[in-house]
Amino acid sequence: MTAGVAPGVAGLDALLLAPGERGDVVVDLTGIAPGTEECQIHNFTMDAHPIHVHLVTFEVIERQRLEVGPDGMPHPRTVPGTSRPPGAWEAGRKDMVVAYPGEVTRLKATYDYPGRYTWHCHIVEHEDNEMMRPLDVTVVPSVDLGEAAEYALLALGGANLAVTSASVQGNVGAGPRTVQQLRDIAVSRSLFTDPTARVDRSQGVAARGGVNVRPLTVAADAARAASARAAALPVFTRLGVVNRTTTLGRATRRTVASLTSLELAGTSTLTLQGGPTDEFVLNVSGNVKLSGSAAIVLDGVLAANVLVNVPGTGREVKVADAARAVGTILNPYGSLRMAGGTLTGAALVGGEVNISGGARIARC
Repeated sequence: MTAGVAPGVAGLDALLLAPGERGDVVVDLTGIAPGTEECQIHNFTMDAHPIHVHLVTFEVIERQRLEVGPDGMPHPRTVPGTSRPPGAWEAGRKDMVVAYPGEVTRLKATYDYPGRYTWHCHIVEHEDNEMMRPLDVTVVPSVDLGEAAEYALLALGGANLAVTSASVQGNVGAGPRTVQQLRDIAVSRSLFTDPTARVDRSQGVAARGGVNVRPLTVAADAARAASARAAALPVFTRLGVVNRTTTLGRATRRTVASLTSLELAGTSTLTLQGGPTDEFVLNVSGNVKLSGSAAIVLDGVLAANVLVNVPGTGREVKVADAARAVGTILNPYGSLRMAGGTLTGAALVGGEVNISGGARIARC
């Protein structure tokens, strides 16, 4: 979950989850000395929450009111001119801050070491009811996605984006010249539509951040450029056709593997072994297909540090049934089809996108 922040500070949007929602937060450290992050805690609830972050102290920067939507509930957009400084008692370094209802609370924290941290509400009933979440501090991936990193699902342009009976945790973008066909889709953040996109059918769309018009050419170009950079990385191992249970261990902090195709069915898995600061780039020259209960499994690796890059033209990425994929799937010249299944990460796709059958995409 990423937010725009001040120059020189890496992005972290520590979203205070409303009841019934879940989500992890990843902090990027590379290039930020000594790992200083601006954190934004959005409180969409009617309660004040004393938020405690383990193993780090922070400064309280400011608070700002959130817009109230037609449903009477706070929405992600802030109200201009409502910023207020912290109270006198909040000066200096803290390890707990009160996030007031209907506000975003901004903090500045410095993380010395990568690894898994925890943040939670200090009200015991809230803490015991899943308001305790991990926060993974890791390095910036080698392949910068630019503006494309803001999206859980992004149609890069020139094809159909058809989503029926599915949910997306994160932003959804319908890029230039995309034909948008949406029905019964839940979006936890915002739906962005390029001015040149066409809406053929749109009903039952629930987007917490609303539906917005935004030029997406830069994001689409950034995704294509990132795919080219990933394909040019030095290869550590060549796996060929992966169609049975396989394990890939770390080489160095960045492990680049070349695959002819990745087609797992039944209970087959591809396991990526490493640590929270290790990065895996899988360059697949053919198709990626997961069906049955097949899965890409992470052993100590973070989904935010996995890139499945399909740089070829006309390639298909397919996730069906109860299959589970992880990482950022980058298929700038091919298609994506999800008929059920889950993707913990993001999908940036240049061709046809067809998602249905209760499929779920959760941006990490």
